Amino acid sequence: MPRLIVLLGLAATLVLASAPASQAAEKSIWGPSTFSVGDVNCPTGPDPCSAFPMYKQLGADNYQFQIPWDTVALSRPANPRDPNDPAYHWPTFADYDVQQAAQYGISLAVLVQGTPSWANGGRSRAWAPTNPQDYADFMFAISKRYPSIHRWMIWGEPSYGINFQPMPAHSRVGPRTYAKLLDLAYGTLKQASPANIVIGGMTLNGGGAVSAPDFIRFLRVGKGKKARPPRMDLWGHNPFEGRFPNIKKKPIGKFRGLNDVDTLYREIQAAYGVKTKGKGKKARVSKKLKVPRLWLSEWTVLSEASPNLFGGFHVTPQQQAAYITAGYKLVSKLKYVAGLGWYRLEDEADNGHAGAAWGLLAANGARKPSFDAYAAAP
Repeated sequence: MPRLIVLLGLAATLVLASAPASQAAEKSIWGPSTFSVGDVNCPTGPDPCSAFPMYKQLGADNYQFQIPWDTVALSRPANPRDPNDPAYHWPTFADYDVQQAAQYGISLAVLVQGTPSWANGGRSRAWAPTNPQDYADFMFAISKRYPSIHRWMIWGEPSYGINFQPMPAHSRVGPRTYAKLLDLAYGTLKQASPANIVIGGMTLNGGGAVSAPDFIRFLRVGKGKKARPPRMDLWGHNPFEGRFPNIKKKPIGKFRGLNDVDTLYREIQAAYGVKTKGKGKKARVSKKLKVPRLWLSEWTVLSEASPNLFGGFHVTPQQQAAYITAGYKLVSKLKYVAGLGWYRLEDEADNGHAGAAWGLLAANGARKPSFDAYAAAP
């Protein structure tokens, strides 16, 4: 997760008519799958305790986690679409998450990123594969390995530049490279299972090499008049936001936080050739085009200062709870938002950030006011 200052803006309210009628936005969450022995939530052990009963108590519909490509495929597989190829070393935590999610009736969404060195010419894991088909083949294998998982996030925050290369500043090069990767992954995941839901874009609010609005415009496959947005089912975005949730606020420049998701969605509509006329309930758009809804993967606000995160911006624990209540209420009214994920369950004692107090639980496992706020959110 990038460390940015995110004090952003938002555009006027608008019911975006191209968004299909659907159920309310899902409550999603990031966090550990277990509590270690000795934690207040696992005092006696003898083994680590599942965190999924707590996610169920919180009313979470969905649990998000990562499976890194580079740690699974340590060498080039002979049969890359076969999950049983001996080159693959599947993580035991993923098997555990699948079992626990099924037991507690929670769906899973998995983010897959990190290129093995054999696939990108010996570069770091942030560099895109030389042949994007290698990533697509891995997505086929991982879908077959975990057939009960149907939501797949294609990389994390590629527009930021740190997680995905090449991503030259203010350039089409990075978005076009990512677009090929995403489009191939989409086709392959649908081959693996028509039930698979592909979450692409994966933009974020704030700085980075390419802003979210520019990334949306630049994200194309093909050339000339045949250029089009890559295929995806949902557009992933991390709407980190310093301002209190209020969709009536106007955007600040090219920042796109939680308060700006209506503006963000209109920009995605424009990339798909949709033009709206009128405002509010009178807005009308073409219904022939399928515009991906928004999957707001990571949203958070710190309840204590952390100088290496968000420029030190933070609120009180009580205010953090109020943010959560208002944020989930905000998205519950927006048909074009498929889900909002909170990052994350627990505060970090110190991971090099001088502690990151973004949790619903304190680092010692005690419940903060935000725990009850998230549990009560729609």
